[in-house]
Amino acid sequence: SPARGADSEGADIGARPYADDPTAGLQGTLDADLVLEAGVDHRIVGDLTVPAGRSLTIEPGAEVRFATSDGMEAGADRNRVELIVDGTVAMVGTDAPGERIVLRSANDVPGRAQWFGVRFLSGAHDLAHLDIRHGTNCVHVDGGASVTLDHVEVSDCSGTMVMAEEGSAVAASDTTLRD
Repeated sequence: SPARGADSEGADIGARPYADDPTAGLQGTLDADLVLEAGVDHRIVGDLTVPAGRSLTIEPGAEVRFATSDGMEAGADRNRVELIVDGTVAMVGTDAPGERIVLRSANDVPGRAQWFGVRFLSGAHDLAHLDIRHGTNCVHVDGGASVTLDHVEVSDCSGTMVMAEEGSAVAASDTTLRD
Protein backbone atom coordinates (compact mmCIF):
# COMPACT_ATOMS: atom_id res chain seq x y z
CA SER A 1 0.00 0.00 0.00
CA PRO A 2 1.26 3.52 -0.73
CA ALA A 3 0.23 4.51 2.82
CA ARG A 4 2.60 1.94 4.33
CA GLY A 5 5.41 3.75 6.15
CA ALA A 6 4.44 7.01 4.46
CA ASP A 7 4.41 9.56 7.27
CA SER A 8 7.45 11.63 8.23
CA GLU A 9 8.30 9.18 11.06
CA GLY A 10 8.05 6.11 8.82
CA ALA A 11 4.72 4.98 10.30
CA ASP A 12 1.62 3.96 8.33
CA ILE A 13 -1.00 6.57 7.49
CA GLY A 14 -4.70 6.17 6.81
CA ALA A 15 -7.99 5.54 8.55
CA ARG A 16 -7.22 1.90 9.35
CA PRO A 17 -4.05 0.27 10.64
CA TYR A 18 -2.07 -2.01 8.37
CA ALA A 19 -3.09 -5.53 9.39
CA ASP A 20 -0.99 -7.68 7.09
CA ASP A 21 -3.46 -7.07 4.26
CA PRO A 22 -1.28 -6.57 1.21
CA THR A 23 -2.39 -4.28 -1.59
CA ALA A 24 -4.20 -6.32 -4.23
CA GLY A 25 -2.01 -6.95 -7.25
CA LEU A 26 1.46 -5.58 -7.73
CA GLN A 27 1.26 -1.80 -7.29
CA GLY A 28 2.17 0.94 -4.86
CA THR A 29 5.49 1.70 -3.20
CA LEU A 30 7.84 -1.15 -2.34
CA ASP A 31 8.47 -1.35 1.40
CA ALA A 32 10.98 -4.19 0.90
CA ASP A 33 13.30 -5.32 -1.88
CA LEU A 34 11.52 -7.38 -4.55
CA VAL A 35 12.66 -10.05 -7.02
CA LEU A 36 10.49 -10.94 -10.04
CA GLU A 37 11.44 -14.44 -11.16
CA ALA A 38 11.21 -16.05 -14.59
CA GLY A 39 8.31 -18.44 -15.17
CA VAL A 40 5.87 -16.51 -12.96
CA ASP A 41 2.98 -14.36 -14.22
CA HIS A 42 3.92 -10.83 -13.10
CA ARG A 43 1.13 -8.28 -13.62
CA ILE A 44 1.52 -4.69 -12.53
CA VAL A 45 -1.99 -3.30 -11.98
CA GLY A 46 -1.10 0.22 -10.82
CA ASP A 47 1.98 2.44 -10.61
CA LEU A 48 4.84 0.58 -8.97
CA THR A 49 7.44 2.76 -7.24
CA VAL A 50 10.89 1.61 -6.21
CA PRO A 51 11.78 4.24 -3.58
CA ALA A 52 15.28 5.31 -2.54
CA GLY A 53 16.84 2.57 -0.42
CA ARG A 54 14.87 -0.25 -2.06
CA SER A 55 15.63 -2.47 -5.05
CA LEU A 56 13.70 -4.29 -7.73
CA THR A 57 15.38 -7.19 -9.52
CA ILE A 58 13.82 -8.67 -12.65
CA GLU A 59 15.53 -11.97 -13.38
CA PRO A 60 16.64 -13.14 -16.84
CA GLY A 61 13.73 -14.68 -18.75
CA ALA A 62 11.05 -12.88 -16.72
CA GLU A 63 8.10 -11.26 -18.45
CA VAL A 64 6.35 -8.39 -16.69
CA ARG A 65 2.95 -7.28 -17.98
CA PHE A 66 1.51 -3.86 -17.23
CA ALA A 67 -2.25 -3.24 -17.01
CA THR A 68 -3.89 -0.94 -19.52
CA SER A 69 -5.42 1.24 -16.78
CA ASP A 70 -3.78 2.62 -13.65
CA GLY A 71 -5.21 1.20 -10.42
CA MET A 72 -3.26 3.84 -8.47
CA GLU A 73 -4.42 6.79 -10.63
CA ALA A 74 -1.16 8.57 -9.82
CA GLY A 75 2.22 9.40 -11.32
CA ALA A 76 3.00 11.35 -14.48
CA ASP A 77 0.01 9.71 -16.23
CA ARG A 78 -3.02 9.02 -14.04
CA ASN A 79 -4.50 6.70 -16.68
CA ARG A 80 -1.50 4.48 -17.48
CA VAL A 81 0.65 2.27 -15.27
CA GLU A 82 4.25 3.38 -14.65
CA LEU A 83 7.30 1.72 -13.20
CA ILE A 84 8.89 4.58 -11.22
CA VAL A 85 12.50 4.07 -10.14
CA ASP A 86 14.02 6.26 -7.42
CA GLY A 87 15.92 3.35 -5.84
CA THR A 88 17.83 0.56 -7.55
CA VAL A 89 16.66 -1.63 -10.39
CA ALA A 90 18.39 -4.66 -11.91
CA MET A 91 17.07 -5.62 -15.35
CA VAL A 92 19.87 -7.62 -16.92
CA GLY A 93 18.85 -10.53 -19.11
CA THR A 94 21.23 -12.61 -21.20
CA ASP A 95 21.57 -13.48 -24.88
CA ALA A 96 20.69 -17.15 -24.24
CA PRO A 97 17.37 -18.31 -25.75
CA GLY A 98 14.46 -17.38 -23.46
CA GLU A 99 16.65 -15.29 -21.15
CA ARG A 100 15.73 -11.79 -22.37
CA ILE A 101 13.59 -9.76 -19.98
CA VAL A 102 10.30 -8.47 -21.42
CA LEU A 103 8.25 -5.49 -20.19
CA ARG A 104 4.98 -5.25 -22.12
CA SER A 105 1.26 -4.59 -22.06
CA ALA A 106 -0.98 -7.08 -20.23
CA ASN A 107 -3.59 -6.74 -22.96
CA ASP A 108 -4.31 -9.90 -24.97
CA VAL A 109 -4.12 -7.74 -28.10
CA PRO A 110 -1.19 -5.46 -27.29
CA GLY A 111 -0.76 -2.11 -28.97
CA ARG A 112 0.82 1.27 -28.49
CA ALA A 113 0.20 3.44 -25.40
CA GLN A 114 -1.27 0.69 -23.25
CA TRP A 115 0.99 1.52 -20.29
CA PHE A 116 3.25 4.50 -19.62
CA GLY A 117 6.77 3.05 -19.40
CA VAL A 118 9.72 3.14 -17.00
CA ARG A 119 10.60 6.46 -15.31
CA PHE A 120 14.07 6.76 -13.79
CA LEU A 121 14.25 9.58 -11.23
CA SER A 122 17.74 9.12 -9.77
CA GLY A 123 20.82 6.92 -9.74
CA ALA A 124 22.72 5.00 -12.40
CA HIS A 125 21.08 1.98 -14.03
CA ASP A 126 22.35 -0.67 -16.46
CA LEU A 127 19.72 -2.43 -18.57
CA ALA A 128 20.72 -5.32 -20.82
CA HIS A 129 19.05 -7.94 -23.04
CA LEU A 130 15.66 -6.37 -22.42
CA ASP A 131 12.57 -5.69 -24.57
CA ILE A 132 10.24 -2.80 -23.67
CA ARG A 133 7.00 -2.70 -25.68
CA HIS A 134 3.60 -0.99 -25.96
CA GLY A 135 4.25 2.06 -23.77
CA THR A 136 3.65 5.75 -24.19
CA ASN A 137 7.10 7.00 -23.11
CA CYS A 138 8.90 3.68 -22.83
CA VAL A 139 12.14 4.88 -21.18
CA HIS A 140 12.02 8.28 -19.46
CA VAL A 141 15.16 9.44 -17.62
CA ASP A 142 14.88 12.46 -15.31
CA GLY A 143 16.19 13.94 -12.08
CA GLY A 144 19.86 13.55 -12.96
CA ALA A 145 19.53 9.77 -13.42
CA SER A 146 21.65 7.93 -15.96
CA VAL A 147 20.72 4.79 -17.85
CA THR A 148 22.88 2.52 -19.99
CA LEU A 149 21.07 0.40 -22.57
CA ASP A 150 22.91 -2.65 -23.92
CA HIS A 151 21.16 -5.02 -26.34
CA VAL A 152 17.82 -3.41 -25.54
CA GLU A 153 14.90 -3.28 -27.97
CA VAL A 154 12.27 -0.58 -27.49
CA SER A 155 9.23 -0.97 -29.73
CA ASP A 156 5.61 -0.02 -30.35
CA CYS A 157 5.70 3.15 -28.23
CA SER A 158 3.24 5.93 -29.04
CA GLY A 159 5.26 8.83 -27.65
CA THR A 160 8.96 8.95 -26.93
CA MET A 161 10.86 5.68 -27.09
CA VAL A 162 13.83 6.90 -25.05
CA MET A 163 13.99 10.36 -23.48
CA ALA A 164 16.55 12.02 -21.21
CA GLU A 165 15.53 15.27 -19.53
CA GLU A 166 18.08 18.03 -18.93
CA GLY A 167 20.78 16.91 -16.49
CA SER A 168 20.06 13.20 -17.12
CA ALA A 169 21.88 10.84 -19.47
CA VAL A 170 21.28 7.79 -21.66
CA ALA A 171 24.04 5.73 -23.30
CA ALA A 172 23.17 2.94 -25.71
CA SER A 173 25.01 0.15 -27.48
CA ASP A 174 23.54 -2.55 -29.72
CA THR A 175 20.11 -1.09 -28.97
CA THR A 176 17.17 -1.04 -31.38
CA LEU A 177 14.33 1.49 -31.47
CA ARG A 178 11.54 0.00 -33.56
CA ASP A 179 8.42 1.93 -34.54
